[in-house]
Amino acid sequence: MLVRLAAFALLAGLAVPVRAAEESPRALWVVRDALLSPESIDRMVDDAVRAGVTDLFVQVRGRGDAYYRSDLAPTADPLRDAWNRTGIFDPLDRVLGAAHARGLRVHAWMNVYLVAPAGLRLPEGHVVRDHPDWVALDARGRSLADYTRNQLSEAHTEGIFLDPGNAEVVAHYEALVRELLAAYPLDGIHLDYVRYPWVSAGFSGPMRHAFRNRYGIDPVELSRNEDALIARHGLEGYRRLLHAWADFRVAQVTALVRQVRKAQRETRPTAILSAAVKPEPGKAASHYGQDWVSWVDEGLIDVVAPMMYTTDTDEMRRQARAIAAVVPPGKVWAGVAIYNQSLESAERKVAEARAAGLGGVSIFSYNAMPAEGAAGLRRLTGGR
Repeated sequence: MLVRLAAFALLAGLAVPVRAAEESPRALWVVRDALLSPESIDRMVDDAVRAGVTDLFVQVRGRGDAYYRSDLAPTADPLRDAWNRTGIFDPLDRVLGAAHARGLRVHAWMNVYLVAPAGLRLPEGHVVRDHPDWVALDARGRSLADYTRNQLSEAHTEGIFLDPGNAEVVAHYEALVRELLAAYPLDGIHLDYVRYPWVSAGFSGPMRHAFRNRYGIDPVELSRNEDALIARHGLEGYRRLLHAWADFRVAQVTALVRQVRKAQRETRPTAILSAAVKPEPGKAASHYGQDWVSWVDEGLIDVVAPMMYTTDTDEMRRQARAIAAVVPPGKVWAGVAIYNQSLESAERKVAEARAAGLGGVSIFSYNAMPAEGAAGLRRLTGGR
């Protein structure tokens, strides 16, 4: 791990040979707000076809809820509200029927550890209500469920995360994946928020106990007693402990990905397993426990979609070249945003991804459709 992280920093500045252009996947993220009526779903599929899209990442699990038939997760409140206006329908079934008829592949986009916003009412059967002990704890032993919205925002954290080190969380998510793949003719499962939050979290009793048994120190002490630990272990010894804790966190997230891969292969072996990931490989692993390069290397993931949402073209070029240096091009669909920049600016980002030789592109998101509509998206996908 340490060698890999050091290598990433060096690779970021290296040039990467341009690969020959070829037909490549053109994906579109579809946020759950677009799934609230049969008409909006049909319109979305029509737009995707006109835009030359080949794959849809359809968000069917946003905040620990379901936009599909589930016995394991509660129906999302916005969908229940929509049913009062439209009558009951199954959004995922509707997407699959419309998209497959038009030759598009459909991937169920599922948030993993992020399961709830702060301060809002949670539906009956929600995982945080039923299993509050599954929620991640910070270094003070405080549950993220007890943070206010402002406190989470100040901690650069999107909401309430479950604890990656909890074996019951892994089993629960694996069961959700198996349920989806068994019930629907999906072309893929797309993992999102498969990482730790930015705020220092993951200090559950079992995690602390396991780390202490292996390394002889409670990980909480790493941030509380820096001077004392340096005096006891030396600066290098202290740094080794910090790296050990980072690697320990990485192992928890990778264990979940490994179980999801097993579930996918056993339930629907032809499905594509993909993940939306942080765009800086080294930082993704060291800060978020998300060692997605290793996932690709080990065959745990078929495709990664690095979320390169920067508006800075030079930054995009650097990220794309660094990624191309460590991951095979066919395993990467470059994530480009359209919600925060002009269509012309987004076109430049797509061009940089293709110049670096990345294998495909994914646009975030349909819900931020440019004023030019599907024709604008086609300019980004290069679809036929």
